[in-house]
Amino acid sequence: MTATEITEMALKRRLITSQGKTPVATMTAALYGLPVGSSIEREYVAGEGRRAKRGSVRWSYTSGHAATASRRTVSRTR
Repeated sequence: MTATEITEMALKRRLITSQGKTPVATMTAALYGLPVGSSIEREYVAGEGRRAKRGSVRWSYTSGHAATASRRTVSRTR
């Protein structure tokens, strides 16, 4: 799902409320700020340099077990 789709769904289900003009920008910032190994992963098509190709970023939920294993891998490499 895109950040726009996630925001629209959360607003519709009343999981969040918006008092600002840019709830999608707030959701995008929150998603990018998630810690490595969280249960939400970013999927994208690589663009130039370290950036993603415009319009290619999607967010997906992974099971708690996969996130735990991912956290272990990250902590070992530090």
